[in-house]
Amino acid sequence: MEILVYTECKSPRLQFVLNYIFRDCFRCDFSVTDQEIMFSPYQGPKINYSGKYGLDGFRIPASGFLAEDCIRKMEPMPETSGEFIQLFPDNKEADLPFDIFSAVFFMISRYEEYLPYEPDHHGRFDAENCLAMKYDFLESPVVDIWVMNLRERLSGMYPGLDLSPGIFTFQPTSDIDLPFAILHRGVLRRVGGNIRSSLKQNGESEMRRAVLSGEVKDPYDTFDEMGKIHRGRGLQPIIFFLTAGYGKYDKGISPQNESFRELVGQTMKFGSPAIHPSYRSAGKPAILKKEIRTLSTIAGTGILDSRQHYLKFNLPESYRQYLEAGIRKEYSMGFASHCGFRAGTSKPFQFYDLEKETETALRVIPFQVMDRTLKDYMKLSPASAKEKTRQLVDAVRLVNGTFVSIWHNDAFSDQGEWQGWKEVYLEMLNYIQQAGD
Repeated sequence: MEILVYTECKSPRLQFVLNYIFRDCFRCDFSVTDQEIMFSPYQGPKINYSGKYGLDGFRIPASGFLAEDCIRKMEPMPETSGEFIQLFPDNKEADLPFDIFSAVFFMISRYEEYLPYEPDHHGRFDAENCLAMKYDFLESPVVDIWVMNLRERLSGMYPGLDLSPGIFTFQPTSDIDLPFAILHRGVLRRVGGNIRSSLKQNGESEMRRAVLSGEVKDPYDTFDEMGKIHRGRGLQPIIFFLTAGYGKYDKGISPQNESFRELVGQTMKFGSPAIHPSYRSAGKPAILKKEIRTLSTIAGTGILDSRQHYLKFNLPESYRQYLEAGIRKEYSMGFASHCGFRAGTSKPFQFYDLEKETETALRVIPFQVMDRTLKDYMKLSPASAKEKTRQLVDAVRLVNGTFVSIWHNDAFSDQGEWQGWKEVYLEMLNYIQQAGD
């Protein structure tokens, strides 16, 4: 059954939002008209998205935001008195008390990231700059809640309407910033490491010598364990590999190293390879393309997925470069400093190039939690981190979203700074799967 949407002004922004809600979330057909003569006699389910309250159908107030074709400094004032937070509230009589289409567009287009802001020390959009942080809804998937509420209300008005509720899914991912703590890192870097370790505790220096002599395994070489964990649960993680040259923020081993090539092959037995574009590649398309080609050659397959190292991306430039380089799924949408929902949703969506007013072929997959966010930024203990991950899983499960986690290979070591953190991950997996049984 097709939904007919009436609007006084068709626009690329409105089409993008309707594609997301009805095509991607509800899995239903829809069409849009600006002709009353087409809308009024229609006997099927229909939505009146206009200021013409004399028309029948499910009424959603139109704020005018989606009719604009410019980027202007603005901040929608949230309404917090209802059952959930709302953007673009409207006091007029309607079946929804706010302009849900404008609210969804503001969040998933990342409109606020196109406005002037004070970047952090890595040049990134800081969580402190976002509306969700300011009004304390960063850990709530507000877009998913709005869409779920719309589904319930539409189904109430049109009982025969088949709108998919979606299903909860889980996608584990791992970033391989540094495959080995000691091995395969080059003579100069190893010598430098020996000097530094001599200044620390003797036990750490002993560990280095034991690894180099082959007596014990490199502590960051946790890939056998990662395979065992995921295969045993029927999970296929996406593994993001750094293939850059050595630099201040890019400290992986050379992709020309045979051990690196063997590692990629090893992880492909339980996961899917993806590119982790280097810090240095940000804003440099030629370097990005070279890194993708390198990994593609090693893996023997096309590379379509990416997550930027340090999450160092800016809109719209970075996403345009990913598209040009052949990337089709991008996993950087989240904050290093905070858990939660940067775009207000746990569900994938298309990148909308706001400067060009165009929906693109790049699929954005948000993540909700990262190991270093919990440990380094939030300063949580393993016990507190377990509780936080459970809260985030619950938030995503309630809206039938996609829970995406980031766990680095060194966090599986259960040694040094990561003592107790493998158990955080294992308990998260158990919680996800037990609740789904």
